[in-house]
Amino acid sequence: MMFTFYNDVYIYFILIRLTTRAEEYEELKAVHSEIADREERLSRSLTVAQQELKAQTELHDMLQKHHTTLKKQNDIASDQLFTLEKECKQQQKLIKEKDTNLTETTKSLCKLEKKYSSLQKEKEDLERDREELEKATEGLRSEVSKLADVKKNLQMKVSSLERVCQEHEAAIAKKDELISEQEEQISKHSQIAALIQSLSGGNKKSADS
Repeated sequence: MMFTFYNDVYIYFILIRLTTRAEEYEELKAVHSEIADREERLSRSLTVAQQELKAQTELHDMLQKHHTTLKKQNDIASDQLFTLEKECKQQQKLIKEKDTNLTETTKSLCKLEKKYSSLQKEKEDLERDREELEKATEGLRSEVSKLADVKKNLQMKVSSLERVCQEHEAAIAKKDELISEQEEQISKHSQIAALIQSLSGGNKKSADS
């Protein structure tokens, strides 16, 4: 009975451990789903950033070419007649505005490049986290499977031991019954012996008289 109790306790703790592992597995599945969602959002953001970077690069190239053209025009205008000075000043003003736009575009381009690098690094980190999570999940699946096998084997052993205990209890009951019968026989024999001894003693006294 004590052995059965300890086995029941052991099985109880195994069941608790299985439950804990199952909860951990569900939590890992939720984390994995969240990481996958973040990765998808990050991928979309990365695509948008790449498109913006391409557009800004094209705009930068276009402005650069336009800037070069304006400077050439400015050089030509400077060589022209004094009467074209007003037009030259207007062109210089336009060049200054284009230079400002070019500077702003260059700053935006640098920011986008930094943002792209940061997003790329975050994506790589998420991919590593996902790989580690998948490895941990696979390990937990394996452990849960092993624990389930251990539980099954323990249940089979407990059932076998319970049958053995029942058989032993039946054998002990039979032996107890046999002992009771033997004790009863011994008690009867003792009474008969005492009676014979008593009768023998009475006959001996009569013979002496």
